[in-house]
Amino acid sequence: ESDHALLARFAADRDEAAFAALVGRHARMVYGVCRRAVRDAQLAEDAVQAVFLVLSRSPERAASAASVGG
Repeated sequence: ESDHALLARFAADRDEAAFAALVGRHARMVYGVCRRAVRDAQLAEDAVQAVFLVLSRSPERAASAASVGG
């Protein structure tokens, strides 16, 4: 299932499985970006959690993006 389909399911129904699939698919990449940006493992983990918290609160904003991963 595509990222956009998973995000649409989460936005419409708060489908936890869809959100978990997105996290599973993108968490490593997000962590890598955060780790390079802050150069501290704990801060990077905190930033990853913040990224997915923002996504969980406003999935509609990400749904209009060309790439969910970006």
